Amino acid sequence: MKELEDLVGRQFVVLKVLSLAPSRVFANGKKQRCWNCKCLLCGSQKEFTTAAIKDKRLKSCGCLRAIKGKAARNKKKCVICGNEFECPPSDKTVTCSIECRRIRASRASKGRKLTDETKAKMSAAQKGKYSFLPAIGTEAALKSPKSGRFETNKSAIDWHLVSPGGKHYRFHSLNCWLRDHCKEFFDCEPDSKEFRNVASGLRGAKRAVLGKVSPSQRPCCTYKDWQVIPTEDDLKKLQ
Repeated sequence: MKELEDLVGRQFVVLKVLSLAPSRVFANGKKQRCWNCKCLLCGSQKEFTTAAIKDKRLKSCGCLRAIKGKAARNKKKCVICGNEFECPPSDKTVTCSIECRRIRASRASKGRKLTDETKAKMSAAQKGKYSFLPAIGTEAALKSPKSGRFETNKSAIDWHLVSPGGKHYRFHSLNCWLRDHCKEFFDCEPDSKEFRNVASGLRGAKRAVLGKVSPSQRPCCTYKDWQVIPTEDDLKKLQ
């Protein structure tokens, strides 16, 4: 009969065998010998089987892994509350708690509002960086018959408007005409929100005059008492 090896008093890495413990039957049905061991790192006592003690992969009672994990952790500053916290090395972890994580997610979904100071800094950084582009764009538009804020724009069409006072206006390109007369006739600034509303209203009236609006949309052939008259080009398109 094979003599059982006595491990009492022996040390394996940081585990020291103190005494023999009762054997245990594991799930696979095998009965294995166990030993009371003391961890020389943390001082705790645990039971290990003979195979586990002699396994070179077993370094301690488990505390060594925790120590190495803590050493591998790094300190970060929470982007929400500013408190320092420890976490595993990761570029994705930027908050210290669940509450801060929820606040960050809420801000990201709503969009971050920039302060006036931040806007001023961004404006100063970009000032003059692209100032040459408008001049180049305007020059190119002047040379091209199909682009720019001019009557030569390929999207421009003929218009015929009658003012509330009965005066007739004929022009090519609604936007160009409005930029020259929007302040006088509609009391709004060029390229403002009100300017775009006026242009949209007049275009809607033109569609109504040409019968391009369904009855369910309540067509109106005038806009602020300004009447739209179909031009020759409009009548040709209808034929």
